[in-house]
Amino acid sequence: MRLASFRATSCRRPMRARPELHLALAALLVLLTPLGAMADRVLGTHSTDRHEVRVVEVAAGLRHPWSIAFLPGGDILVTERSGRLLRLDARSGRRTAVAGVPPVFAYHQGGLFDVALDPEFAENGRIYLSYAAEKRGGANTRLARARLEGARLENLEIIFDAMPGRSRGRHFGGRIAFLPDGTVTLTTGDRGEKTPSQNLMDHSGSVIRVHRDGRVPEDNPFVGRGDVKPEIYTYGHRNPQGAAIHPQTGQLWTQEHGPRGGDEVNIEVPGENYGWPLVSHGQNYSGTPVGTVKPPRPASPTPSMSGCPASHPPA
Repeated sequence: MRLASFRATSCRRPMRARPELHLALAALLVLLTPLGAMADRVLGTHSTDRHEVRVVEVAAGLRHPWSIAFLPGGDILVTERSGRLLRLDARSGRRTAVAGVPPVFAYHQGGLFDVALDPEFAENGRIYLSYAAEKRGGANTRLARARLEGARLENLEIIFDAMPGRSRGRHFGGRIAFLPDGTVTLTTGDRGEKTPSQNLMDHSGSVIRVHRDGRVPEDNPFVGRGDVKPEIYTYGHRNPQGAAIHPQTGQLWTQEHGPRGGDEVNIEVPGENYGWPLVSHGQNYSGTPVGTVKPPRPASPTPSMSGCPASHPPA
């Protein structure tokens, strides 16, 4: 698989995913689960360039699981797109539905997305949920936090609500990540309409940054501008549904579902425009070009990622 790395201000060469990354989740589950008590659930062993990974079945029969978070005691929180949050005992496989989850817009790609622990979870017991929520005009991505008490959520607070609502059921983003300064970021998708990603008075197609109580940080890149939503951290995104903090640099990296042949891995730089839908390494699923850059025609099911945008749209 080839991943394109692109920033609106420069052209990055594509990166190849290492084979061992495909089994990273399975490896993590194995490391956190006592294998002696789960020998009957070992599914097999897989060799990669650097490691040998034993795969153990922790849970089966889940309905569209979207995200997981590991609790300090070893239990796992699992979101299902339909709106269920499960607390899973990795040792026994026993699962409990967590009560108090807010209503979600579970339609097409919409539903319950990410679950993440507060950086100070050991002290405050808070978790964060992202989900598609109904509102005037349709639905969009919402971020909420609550205190986890056993198998129930208490004191639920909505800390960010992407606006406006849209009627389509695609491209919600929904990934949560905490920056080293303690602020929280949330990705949002273009909702399948493309142009909102370049509209700075629209939260769609952007990365949002707020304090953990929902306040806008004073050092957000567009604070003080009346023509920009102050929560916007970066924009010009299609549907970023992966996010992680680099362990050495502390920078936010995102994985973006692009058009055909246009998936991206981006390093998020505050205030930057990442180009969608004006520039892309990919093409529309119909085969027509995206924006101002005509990508190469794929000669095989794995498209070429050559070609580089000549410019990026103005902020």
